Amino acid sequence: MVDLLGRAGLLDEAYKLIKEMAIEPDAVIWRTFSVFVEFTKILRWKWDNAKKVRCVMKWNGVCKNSGKSWVEVGNIVHQFKADDRSHREAELIYKTLKEMICRTKLEGFSSITKLVLMDISDEEKEENLS
Repeated sequence: MVDLLGRAGLLDEAYKLIKEMAIEPDAVIWRTFSVFVEFTKILRWKWDNAKKVRCVMKWNGVCKNSGKSWVEVGNIVHQFKADDRSHREAELIYKTLKEMICRTKLEGFSSITKLVLMDISDEEKEENLS
């Protein structure tokens, strides 16, 4: 349970659970908890540094190029980037992708939006991760 709560970012709940356990928490429990505490600190540090780097880049007029991906289907290599609609079957591709995302959510998957180091809404973060 400590691992599950930690993965969900519910550190207060995990700590409360540890303190209320019927048995004395051992080193494994505390190590599991501390991993998520450290992860949260690193995330905050990354977030602060990412904001600083973005400001410096903007100030200096530096623009980041979009990342690209390639997929090979039937000996043909297709190149694309995020939200690219240039492929002749883009409608079908995005429809299929949307269905896959819906199926994964029905199976219990949820995006960890706190890993997106941009100052945007959680909905936009989830869309970016998708």
